[in-house]
Amino acid sequence: NLPIKLVVFGAPRPGDTKLSKYYQELIAEYRKKNGNAAFSEYFVKAYNDGVPALPPLLLGYRHFTQTPLYYDHSRLYHVPSSESEYTLFHVDPELVKEGPPIHPRGGHNYYNGRDQERAVRRLGWLEKSLAKGDTSDWETLYLERVKKHSRPN
Repeated sequence: NLPIKLVVFGAPRPGDTKLSKYYQELIAEYRKKNGNAAFSEYFVKAYNDGVPALPPLLLGYRHFTQTPLYYDHSRLYHVPSSESEYTLFHVDPELVKEGPPIHPRGGHNYYNGRDQERAVRRLGWLEKSLAKGDTSDWETLYLERVKKHSRPN
């Protein structure tokens, strides 16, 4: 048998306590039959991502996976299983010595290494440059605005 690894990213709570317990019983039976290494599971929750907090706990919904990980500013942290229902954690900046975060805004602001908020902002600048009337110089107007708002390297 090949080992199974289940990794869930930013998913909502899929069911109630009863269904979550049933899932855990099935996993326990599978591990008992095939060994603990036969099945591993992880749930990655990202900083500033509200989806894992839905539907609310007070309505009885629960996550199934018992190995939560917390993704915060390009760093992955193990979270105790007892905290698997929580979605926002404090990371002590004194413990982080790897330099500035790669993804400072967290959540769904980055895809494929691209800052989505910056892309939307720049599209707005492009729209304003094109709305100036004479569009023959739109590129210069746009690049001036980019230069004005860009941080030096």
